[in-house]
Amino acid sequence: MKLKTDKDEIIEIEDNPFCIGGQAGIHRLVNSQSKGELVAKIFFAKTFFNKSNSNVDNMKLDLVKNKIEFLVNNPPYEKGEQSIQDAFAWPLDILLDENNQFKGFLLPYNDSIDLLRIIGNRKLLSPWEKFKSKNPNSFLYRLKICYNISRLLTQIHSRGLYTMVDLKPENILLKENGLVSYIDVDSIQIAKSNSILFHADVYTPEYSPAEFHNKKVDFKNDVIDQAWDLFSFGVLTYQLLFEIHPFAGMNHKINPNIHTVDDFIAGGFFARGSEKNNLDLAPPHFDFDKKLSDDLKNLFFECFVSGHNNPKLRPTAKSWSEGLRKEIEKNPKI
Repeated sequence: MKLKTDKDEIIEIEDNPFCIGGQAGIHRLVNSQSKGELVAKIFFAKTFFNKSNSNVDNMKLDLVKNKIEFLVNNPPYEKGEQSIQDAFAWPLDILLDENNQFKGFLLPYNDSIDLLRIIGNRKLLSPWEKFKSKNPNSFLYRLKICYNISRLLTQIHSRGLYTMVDLKPENILLKENGLVSYIDVDSIQIAKSNSILFHADVYTPEYSPAEFHNKKVDFKNDVIDQAWDLFSFGVLTYQLLFEIHPFAGMNHKINPNIHTVDDFIAGGFFARGSEKNNLDLAPPHFDFDKKLSDDLKNLFFECFVSGHNNPKLRPTAKSWSEGLRKEIEKNPKI
């Protein structure tokens, strides 16, 4: 299949995608040596169908195209160091067919595994074995992963334009050296001067903060503050370090009506927070006190306890980054 960029450069891609998602497929480029490690994300026609008549909704198609063009022209890393640029599978160029119809975009390719395989302690190929919890230095390696994610988040927040909204392990790829790359970039929220330019496409409840669960934020209409991402990052970090969600693996001793992850997030029942004596906890939660320094514990408290009623009190990505870096420096093995 031959497509072209908006600069009329011809790009040939394989007909069949090697990876398929809900809205698009990822295609390898044919004879792509000159383009480096790039792939093409091509949207399925059904993505733009009008649900009432199965015809293409041109307004929907144009909205996606305009969002991708904005991302192409406004990368968060600018002239940052290479490891930061590599931390985003960021759109590089839009792709059009011979009739100038929008089809998708070019993006960098990373030969990695998704972070869910690490959190779920699943079977891993040998280059990633060092991250498994059974290995003696795995906790330190996981701290390094958290640090690298915090740097990524710091960078994207620094532009003041972007809120990731759907920050979760499935959207983060891990290289064997511990560096990470964020995928599904085209689903993020873009806002400027507290006005939405492009809404986020998706969210995941177990990574969404209390203000969402308590209906203080309307996902479809409100500007989603970057504090949302900071809650998601806290959850992700806790999961990486202890292999359990900070609002799961527990029962409320007093109120049996509180039993889902959504319930615990909405009520602010952090496993190691001020309500911990009212909770029956699964064993992994007790590693919080055994393995963390007081500084890191305080970051979690600020994120999940102080930040429950006041999201502005959640630690910034930069604060997380500094705290994690200090913890890593205490352990020169990694």
